[in-house]
Amino acid sequence: TTTTTQTTVAASKTSVVLLAANSARASATIYNSSLAILYVDLGSKASTTTYTAKVAASATYVAPTTYLGAISGVFRLGPEMPISHSACV
Repeated sequence: TTTTTQTTVAASKTSVVLLAANSARASATIYNSSLAILYVDLGSKASTTTYTAKVAASATYVAPTTYLGAISGVFRLGPEMPISHSACV
């Protein structure tokens, strides 16, 4: 059985963990509902210079299905609005 969990994480100009590591994760999708660019990293600390994906406003990032580790994110500039994400476990 697969359960989808959707949560919202407060945006930050410092790195925050969007999803904790989870060995049962089947997929992870991150939607940037902010007006600012979101830098996403497959790891525990994202920065505006070291990141996996640069996610534009109103855009989505889908993590590789084989990745089960922590996913972090950070904004460079702009209004701080919630980041929505969902993970299928």
